[in-house]
Amino acid sequence: MERMIGFLVKQITLPSNPYPNLSERAVLQCQMDAIMIQYPQLNRAENNEPQYCENIGDGFIFLRARERYGHLQPGILGAKLREWFIVEETKHSNPIPANWEGPKIRRWARMRLPNGQVGRCAWKETEKPLEKVRQSRMVKITYNGQIEFAEVQFYFFGVINQKSVPLAAVKLFSRPDPTLFEESSFTLWSVTRLDDDEGVVIISAKSILSVVAIIPHEVPGQTAQDKQRFFVWEQFGLEVALWSEALDNPSDAADSPICILMHLPAAVVSERIHPV
Repeated sequence: MERMIGFLVKQITLPSNPYPNLSERAVLQCQMDAIMIQYPQLNRAENNEPQYCENIGDGFIFLRARERYGHLQPGILGAKLREWFIVEETKHSNPIPANWEGPKIRRWARMRLPNGQVGRCAWKETEKPLEKVRQSRMVKITYNGQIEFAEVQFYFFGVINQKSVPLAAVKLFSRPDPTLFEESSFTLWSVTRLDDDEGVVIISAKSILSVVAIIPHEVPGQTAQDKQRFFVWEQFGLEVALWSEALDNPSDAADSPICILMHLPAAVVSERIHPV
């Protein structure tokens, strides 16, 4: 707030009527921001790409940090990567050595989306103290022809059929709880974390649609043995997650939702919002 006030005050050139002038500059700035959001092609910045980034096309940009060398990924994630690459290379009839251990991945930490948001990843965010984490690794994606929500593990380039393709390793959240979803008039998308065996998948980096907030919440009757539940909010002004099938068949709530989502800091939401 203080920075915005200072920014607007600097635009005032006449000493008379400071408060009306300040209000007018604020309104003008809001109008300009609204136009730029609705029509980003009007932004004439010649080059707003950070140094050492990697433009992967269609408005997507990989941003550093980036690992210097590629290496094998451990555990279930490494197994999922190996399995995915084998399937993709087999589609192109490329032979796979029997003793192949898997791809050596050089991870990227961030990716800028066409809407201007910057998605981060668990690789770097989990290394920081909680008070310094921006929590922008939760994303909305298209996967197997439907909308899903996931936690990005990292971004990377993979070579398939001798072509480099931008990819992301993500961990999916579950489909929404059907009871809560129906009782909330198809607005509350309440999910849990999937186990690694089921949830870890490899996707095209360009299938990421936006950064969202995945916020913990409690359900009446929930016990300590139950999985932690989360609800999803997406920033207003971005594309609303909408499935028209829910209008035709509202009883099929788990697969055909209408969900309006918003992105707010978890601290604000926990103080002001009671989702259930």
